Amino acid sequence: MVGVDSTLVDEFLGGDPMAAETISKWIGLAAWSFRSRFGDDWEDAVADATLQVTRALREGRFAGRGTLKAYVRRVALTTCLDRLRSKKRWRWTELVEELHPEDPKSPADRVESEDTWRLAAMVVKEMSDDCVRLWRMLLDGLDYAQMAERLDTAAGTLRVRVLRCRKRAVEIRRKLECNNKATRTPE
Repeated sequence: MVGVDSTLVDEFLGGDPMAAETISKWIGLAAWSFRSRFGDDWEDAVADATLQVTRALREGRFAGRGTLKAYVRRVALTTCLDRLRSKKRWRWTELVEELHPEDPKSPADRVESEDTWRLAAMVVKEMSDDCVRLWRMLLDGLDYAQMAERLDTAAGTLRVRVLRCRKRAVEIRRKLECNNKATRTPE
């Protein structure tokens, strides 16, 4: 291990604020490229990367074959990629069907479920036909490669489209909720 790097590791593990700031800056820079993918979870990803770097340094896994900065960057990137891969295993449910239970327990539950149903229907109504078609394919169990084949486009392009549709749906929902359009209205 290079002298400067070993000193920085010792200071970081000893709780030196300057060393902690330096390594935290390296972690933030490494994780920055994932910021848009994580959205609100980005700070959690950076905290997780910081934890992994601290564990690795405490366990002495940094052998000094390269620079400490490169090692920290590699650990942070690997941690972010692992978090992204784990998000792929999330299960999505049908937006419209799941929001409308068949037998609410009380009149208040019935009113709330009708409001939720109405909000979901309003969101879907505001979405483009392309977004609705993409969501249908996803809900039918198609993966991005199968969707790309059907639509004659690249799988990466579809991922971007689906992400944009999801963001648009969240924006529409928030706008409708803020304008109190999600409450009971005459039909």
